[in-house]
Amino acid sequence: MAYVPSAESALETKHKRKESFAMHKSTAKVDLPDKPFVSSKEFKKNPDGSWTCIKNTDIKSSYGIYRIPPGMTFKKKTTHWGMDVAELLEQAESK
Repeated sequence: MAYVPSAESALETKHKRKESFAMHKSTAKVDLPDKPFVSSKEFKKNPDGSWTCIKNTDIKSSYGIYRIPPGMTFKKKTTHWGMDVAELLEQAESK
């Protein structure tokens, strides 16, 4: 006869996985900025005002770090991960 886990044991396993993930997540220590940070040095500004990544770079925000591969383009007034990356690059360029 094949083993069939009870509904209670399946829920216990699922709960343990969530606890394990939460514990792992809470022990990670990464210093993240209050405001999103990106350097315009790794991007090329296009004639239409959009920005294209020219080498691997990261966008750091209070929610995490986003790896941007070469070739990815960001247009004005378009959000990615809740951020207007083109606007962030405009601000970074002017500093």
